Amino acid sequence: MTFISLELAKHQSLPLTDINSFPVYLVNSFKEPSFWVSKKTNWNFHFSNFPSFEWDLMVLDAPGMDNTILGHEFLVYWNPDVDWQEGVINL
Repeated sequence: MTFISLELAKHQSLPLTDINSFPVYLVNSFKEPSFWVSKKTNWNFHFSNFPSFEWDLMVLDAPGMDNTILGHEFLVYWNPDVDWQEGVINL
């Protein structure tokens, strides 16, 4: 699952669609959900030297967290080259 922050979704004026809410757990020892997701959106990505594409994202209302979290399905589909030392993803 790929996530976008509510703050960034609003900043980009992305349309928000209500969904059946589901819990999100952080990788820690807490047994209770850290957040609940109750909205999704669709974003049309534009990169230089790369074809535009649309992707569905779950909207995460988690202030202070990252603006986007690329999910397994995104990474498998696009199979990007990741430079972990530089923090760069090349599609």
